[in-house]
Amino acid sequence: MRIVGGQYKGLRVQMPKAGTIRPTTDRAREGLFNILSHRYVIEGANVLDLFGGSGIVSMEFASRHAANVTCVEKDRRVSSAIMNELKRLNIPDVIVKTADALKFLERSKEQFDIIFADPPYHLPLVNSLPDVVGRSGVLKENGIFILEHEANVVPSPTNLIEQRNYGQSVFSFYSYGE
Repeated sequence: MRIVGGQYKGLRVQMPKAGTIRPTTDRAREGLFNILSHRYVIEGANVLDLFGGSGIVSMEFASRHAANVTCVEKDRRVSSAIMNELKRLNIPDVIVKTADALKFLERSKEQFDIIFADPPYHLPLVNSLPDVVGRSGVLKENGIFILEHEANVVPSPTNLIEQRNYGQSVFSFYSYGE
């Protein structure tokens, strides 16, 4: 697995050996960041990566000069592996929080310009996660929430602005402003 763009482009990222990780493919990440770079400002953004997994999406945001990237991963062994990989690759701009993503949303006082979530596909609330994020208040007004999910999942249509399909993965884009 490699970082597909930005200042860390080409760096090979080792997968955490702990937990069950299903990282976003290089092709899908490249497509996602092409969309983001043409429609939204990543540089200087405050970004939240829920369900961090391999940490690769957080690293992609850091590579594109997001001001702050917070990666939330519930599994302590996986979050530790992400931290070790960030240190090995000398990527200082990502903060890893070992926490349940939903509890993090409930407790966070911080607001984010961009929130990305790639929850486990078997998570029962994948369909309602956009509504949970919208109610949480952690997304800044006119910010963007991106949910990665399986093609056969139909998430909440409320505030949905666009969907992009990359094989079995779909990115659903939400905005909660005005």
